[in-house]
Amino acid sequence: MGRLVTVVLITWNSAPYLRRCLEGIAGQSHRDVELIHIDNASADESATLVRTRFPQCRQIINPDNRGFAAAANQAIREARGARQCPLTKAESRLLEPPGRPRARPVKSQKNRN
Repeated sequence: MGRLVTVVLITWNSAPYLRRCLEGIAGQSHRDVELIHIDNASADESATLVRTRFPQCRQIINPDNRGFAAAANQAIREARGARQCPLTKAESRLLEPPGRPRARPVKSQKNRN
């Protein structure tokens, strides 16, 4: 195992876009990953889709749409990873194209010493 990477997924009525996003997270070769999912009061099945695909994820369901920044701050407070990889949209997909170097997640501000 390597260093823990926290993947942050924030949704709001994102169900139509989640399949590819969740496949990308599941397909990573780096296995030491925690997923934190923040749902901003979706009226669709976004939260259920994430929970079904990643039952071990840490999931926070907000009673109202707090916006992206507030949800990201919620996730950062919960994150345990030395590095964090925020997905800015549910349409985002983590890829590891053959023959290309892997994208490196940003270092967490709270773990820099």
